[in-house]
Amino acid sequence: MSDPVSSLRQRVRLFLPRIRPSAICIGGQKCGTSALHAYFKLHSEVAVSEEKEIDFFCCNALYSRGTSYYHSHFPTRMPKRLKMKGLDVTPGYLGGAKRAARRIYAYNSEIKLIFLVRDPVDRAFSAWKMYVKLCAQDRQWFQAWMCRCAGRCEVASFLPRSRFGEDFLTDVREEIEALRHGKVLEMPIVQLSLYASYLRHYTNIFPESQMLAIRSERMRENPAEELARICQFIGVAPFPSETVFTPYFEGGYSDECPTAARDLLESFFADDQVELAGMLSAL
Repeated sequence: MSDPVSSLRQRVRLFLPRIRPSAICIGGQKCGTSALHAYFKLHSEVAVSEEKEIDFFCCNALYSRGTSYYHSHFPTRMPKRLKMKGLDVTPGYLGGAKRAARRIYAYNSEIKLIFLVRDPVDRAFSAWKMYVKLCAQDRQWFQAWMCRCAGRCEVASFLPRSRFGEDFLTDVREEIEALRHGKVLEMPIVQLSLYASYLRHYTNIFPESQMLAIRSERMRENPAEELARICQFIGVAPFPSETVFTPYFEGGYSDECPTAARDLLESFFADDQVELAGMLSAL
């Protein structure tokens, strides 16, 4: 039996005045969004959600709860917070760009968008390692997540993999073969590195002045400089010069991707990378 007092508090919490996001980091997955979220928790003028990855605009089940639910993830509006800028960091908004881009535009057509991009092969390898760990805990984690987020009909659009997690090159080959036949496999590792194909949904409706691209490799090497660019973009003061940016990159950037897999993926990503370069040159 639920606690009536606790339930009442939860309902009241939904309708308290909240700081609303004026900027969103749309991804990509395994591109340093965890670091970005952690760093901006340190900024006195930025209000990030307590938890990363709200998934509001890309998840049908969450989107149906309305903006009161979305805003409940951000701090309450208090006198000392009135000038703070809200920041949503959700990498799923890139992979889910087909629906998220138009929903974000409908929410606030003037919102600022931050796009983190990483070497596509390194990103795919990092995603694979993450999925291997998740599968070790629950082989059906992807189907369960998709059911919660989008419903069983959408889960059915993802083809099951014949096997997964034994060999990166084998898993890459299987997914590339599926993509070449217009099919999508569960737990996509290759597809989410096709940045241009997803970013296009945003560049088609948002002006270039509202978009900023950041190379995650540069943010890792010189966080102060790249974070200063983001601060200027979203309209807040730079981090204090004495701020210490502790390395916060998940997924093992130092791990080496197998050479054969890297060669195959670089060839597969080539056209998308050319298109992406053209997009980024305008941002």
